[in-house]
Amino acid sequence: MADLLVKGVSQRINIAALFDRFGGKCFKTGKILNIADRDSWAVDHTLPSRWLYPLTEDTATLLSAEANNNKRDKWPSEFYTNEEVKKIINRSAS
Repeated sequence: MADLLVKGVSQRINIAALFDRFGGKCFKTGKILNIADRDSWAVDHTLPSRWLYPLTEDTATLLSAEANNNKRDKWPSEFYTNEEVKKIINRSAS
């Protein structure tokens, strides 16, 4: 179990690729985000870092700063609809 949690722990996130993957929009709100306005968006740990899940290319979600603040340490099922969870899983599998 510990091997799963530490796998990818030091992986760097390619921000341009993340913006491409999410179409430059907040996954939760659909708001168009400006990659140059760093205060307006966040790279979210889809699975909470509080529980030691690493931030990797597969576990990163692009959110507006406001949506990220609302999500905090919630599990995906506590913040996203079932349809949104399915979309996140499909994006990660791509």
